[in-house]
Order: sequence, then structure tokens, then C-alpha cells
Amino acid sequence: MRDLVIRCHRLAGVLDGIVQAADDLELLAPTSLSIVNFRYLPPGQTLADAELDDLNRRISAAIGQSGEAHAPTTRVNGRVSLRACILHHDNDEDDMEHLAALVRRFGAQLCGQE
Repeated sequence: MRDLVIRCHRLAGVLDGIVQAADDLELLAPTSLSIVNFRYLPPGQTLADAELDDLNRRISAAIGQSGEAHAPTTRVNGRVSLRACILHHDNDEDDMEHLAALVRRFGAQLCGQE
């Protein structure tokens, strides 16, 4: 169990790094244990917070409907956040990259950029 907790915490750090290195993703709170709160920011567009909230809710729904991952939303400092909670024993670094890619893919689709 200890090794699983350490592994999931490390994977959350991997996702945190992906988000922090990206221009189109924003970390909304410090990563804590296995939880990463972030949101999608459409490149080249300036959206009001309410529009970003709506967009990220729709991204969450699209990810869930795809069956490829699960990224529910929560509120962090009044803003809608995609909440990645890494707990599954089969998750690896590729899954963190895949989640970020899903967020970008659905974000671009929902913004009409694809």
C-alpha cells in the first residue's frame, strides 16, 4: 500500500509538471498527494471566468463520455477545475500525458479550433 501511495503521488507530480509547462493549461492549486486541479485555457482566446468555467465543465463531460478517462470538476478559489485524482494501480506516466492530450483535444473541439 505504501508503494502505491508513493507511486500515485509521483504520478501527480508528473501531471503537475505537464500542466505547468503548458501554455494552454493552468494549475489552480498546489498539487496535493495524488490530486491535481487544473483547467484548460484556449490558445489565442481570452475568455471570461464564467466562459472558462463552462468550457471546462464541458471538457469534463466530453472526457467522461469518451470512456478514456475520468476528470470530474470541482471549484478552486471560485473557478471550475478539472480534478485529477491518481489512485489506480495501473496508471503510469503515459496516462498523465494521455489525460492532458484529452483535455487539449476536447478543449480545441469545443472551441471550434479543430
